[in-house]
Amino acid sequence: MGLTQTAHIQQQLMRHGMRADMPVALVENGTSTQQRVVTGTLERLGELAQQVESPALIIIGSVVSLREQLRWF
Repeated sequence: MGLTQTAHIQQQLMRHGMRADMPVALVENGTSTQQRVVTGTLERLGELAQQVESPALIIIGSVVSLREQLRWF
């Protein structure tokens, strides 16, 4: 459901002051062997959402920039 609302999520977050260059990640099939992660910025959230399928988790914030440092596998 979240993927279909990414344009609205993006619009509302930016409307309320979140920077367009805020890091975002979309995690498709999280914790499964088919997990896939797509990263970018808030201004590209709608475009990024077209690259993944449900189920997917939307992560927004500076924590996304720590992905490589926290990678354990």
